Amino acid sequence: MLGNNLPTPEDVISLYKARKIEAMRLYDANKDVLQALNGSNIHLLLDVPNELLQLFATDSNAANTWVQSKVAQYSPTVHFRYIAVGNEVIPGNLAQFVLPAMASVTVCTVSAGLHSKIKVSTSVSQAVLGASYPPSAGAFTSEADSFLGPIARFLEGHRAPLLVNLYPYFAYRAMPHESSHGLCIVHFSGGVVFDGKLNYSNLFDAMVDSVYSALEKIGGEMVEVVVWRPVARRLVVLQRASGMHRPITPT
Repeated sequence: MLGNNLPTPEDVISLYKARKIEAMRLYDANKDVLQALNGSNIHLLLDVPNELLQLFATDSNAANTWVQSKVAQYSPTVHFRYIAVGNEVIPGNLAQFVLPAMASVTVCTVSAGLHSKIKVSTSVSQAVLGASYPPSAGAFTSEADSFLGPIARFLEGHRAPLLVNLYPYFAYRAMPHESSHGLCIVHFSGGVVFDGKLNYSNLFDAMVDSVYSALEKIGGEMVEVVVWRPVARRLVVLQRASGMHRPITPT
């Protein structure tokens, strides 16, 4: 959405279909893109922009107006899958508004009859992790923990996942002895991360389990993790432990 000489939304959707790319993320609702997605069956992760968090946390009417105009109006012909209430704001000055804003948006999706189809969550980066190696030692920072504990309970109650942005290449850059960046997402039979009896064949799997370990430590063991996986070019639910990945089943 940012840049010069961009293709039209219709051209982008055609490219998605031609390349069998099954999911898209929009960091803000765009009328032209949403119209182009009509009937495409592309799974959509739509963000509530960070600048709206405080407003939605304090004004349910504003949240309802957004859900009605940006989501309900286009559903069910646009396949919304998740709403990310804020992107990478935990920890930070806006973190305090994430949970009340999530609650507001969730109430609005229920009122619109969309709650069974669309799960409301927030998106976090690896900055929430104070420890990530080995994966079983994964733990949130104390600052992030104070926000993610209540959020995890909310997500569990609504059977919604935690959305996580993972960047395996950043982890790879801290491993100068490795000769191939393929280990970020490609499986290596010899293993690249070892954790007791567990042998991880790539950094991506290890990073996912670090998040699961951190969730378990705050009582969120029933919360699933959803991440954009570059190899699959789709949103996938990632199950706990040693690279057992389960792609989202279209509904």
